[in-house]
Amino acid sequence: MLRFLLFIFLFYLIFKVLAKFLFPWLLASGINKMNADKQKNYQDFVKNKKKEEGRVSVDYVPPKGKHLSSDEGEYVDYEEVKD
Repeated sequence: MLRFLLFIFLFYLIFKVLAKFLFPWLLASGINKMNADKQKNYQDFVKNKKKEEGRVSVDYVPPKGKHLSSDEGEYVDYEEVKD
C-alpha cells in the first residue's frame, strides 16, 4: 500500500513538472504554427488578388438547378374570402 501511494506521489510530481515546462512549450509551438499558416494564407490571398487589368476571373459557379419550361405548371386564379 505504501509503495502504491509513493508511486502516485511520484507520478503527481512528474506530471506537475511536465505541466509547468512542457505544456506551455507545446501551446506556444501550436500558436506559432497557426500564425504561420494564417500568414501564408494571407500572402496567397494577396498574390491571387493582384490580377491583370481587364482580366475577368470567376471564383464561384452556382450549381445548375431545375429550370421550368413555359408549359410546366398552370396559373391558378384565386378569390379573396371576406370574413
